[in-house]
Amino acid sequence: MTEGATAPVTTAADLTLVVPGLLGPWPGGMAAGCGTRLPVLERWLARGRLERGPRLPDDWLGEPGAGPSLAGLCHLADLGDAPPAGVLCAEPVHLRADRDRLLLFGPETLAIEPEEAEALVEAFNRHFEPQGLRLEAARPARWYLHHRETQGPGLPPLTAVLGREPPVASDPGWRALLNEIQMLFFAHPVNEARLAAGRPVISGLWAWGEASLCPAAAVSALDGLWSDEPVWIGWARHAGIERHDLPADAREWLARRGGGRHLVWLGHAEAAWAYGRFEDWLEVLEMLEREWFTPLASALMRGRLRALRLLDGRGRQLLLRRVDALRLWRRPRPLAQWLGEAA
Repeated sequence: MTEGATAPVTTAADLTLVVPGLLGPWPGGMAAGCGTRLPVLERWLARGRLERGPRLPDDWLGEPGAGPSLAGLCHLADLGDAPPAGVLCAEPVHLRADRDRLLLFGPETLAIEPEEAEALVEAFNRHFEPQGLRLEAARPARWYLHHRETQGPGLPPLTAVLGREPPVASDPGWRALLNEIQMLFFAHPVNEARLAAGRPVISGLWAWGEASLCPAAAVSALDGLWSDEPVWIGWARHAGIERHDLPADAREWLARRGGGRHLVWLGHAEAAWAYGRFEDWLEVLEMLEREWFTPLASALMRGRLRALRLLDGRGRQLLLRRVDALRLWRRPRPLAQWLGEAA
């Protein structure tokens, strides 16, 4: 639900467009074989001002206590209140064997039913309540762990490890606890039924979020934030920023936005990139070119945007102004030539 109503205006705006996974990177052979052409994005990359940008989420995180915790912001978004100290995002995950390692898959791959979440949460609380632990399911796929420990497990946000071999908790006590949770879930009837039905089991919990969110100053002084991500919904409420549901496309955003500075978070490409699904990722980029980049390029030329800053979340940001479109001597390079390049 939109937190603030926006009347259509003609005032020019500054837009920061965050698209994690936009340019990969992908392995060289895979990138070289990409024949997809995205004319608008390729022109932007050729004529805009490519600078070093933040690596997300790392560059916007601080030590616990330096600001609101990620888990606290997500809890605020999902349940409408700031929790007491000692809460973590505890997302149900699946571990899949791949040769000599385990790869981690997030809750979006599990299609967890409400009754499955309820049963596992009830079993967890019955087993661990004597240890001062309580699991809370805000939604079937978004859970929170309340604890009394002085420090958390030190794990990164789930999006940073999707499709990869996950690191282990830095604290021995947390490592033991997370292993015990895996054993509890493995033997639960919910997973027995999922296994019998050929569905991926809910292997355990990824407990993260004690780090604080300390974004760039520009993100703290926005006139509008457009995202459906829990951490950004919570941040908007915490910082008093007007927050809106993510529009279907740039045309809708242009019709609804006001003047000033805005941030739009487009997470469409992130999961496909994280899981190595190259064809799915290309489909997402073609959709973004059609539904977002093309209308925004037109708005930039017509003066409806003063500036567009495009962040890929991997250390690259592209600054575009109307005058950049006149740099015709900078010829676009095929998309494939950008995909294997590290930031």
